[in-house]
Amino acid sequence: MNELLIKKYPNRRLYDTGRGVYVTLNDLRQLVQSDRSIKIIDANTEVDITRAILLQVLSEEEHDSAFLTADHLRRILRLYGREDTARIQSILETALSEAERTTSLRAVSRLTVRPVLTVSQFITQAFAIVHHSALT
Repeated sequence: MNELLIKKYPNRRLYDTGRGVYVTLNDLRQLVQSDRSIKIIDANTEVDITRAILLQVLSEEEHDSAFLTADHLRRILRLYGREDTARIQSILETALSEAERTTSLRAVSRLTVRPVLTVSQFITQAFAIVHHSALT
């Protein structure tokens, strides 16, 4: 499936170039949750602003549901600017992939040999691994 191009205009509106309609942050969240690949660019400069807008979507989502605890957010902020960023990203990627995999497994079958951890538990474990590895 092709990457969907979204343009952000100075009036803060987001335009889905594929469908020719304006979209909201909630629409973007739904696209991401449906596993749609999107790229968001500034309409004037054509600079890729996908990360910034996805952080905005996450912030809106957090306002409503608090998936990440204040402790998670503090721990993430402490990881910024470190020399081992690539390793931390790898650990986080592994934890998120495992969380997605086990969530899929849980949806397929409620019968498991060992208990399935929640996404929040995976994030907590990933932070513990990163913290431990930073000390060694």
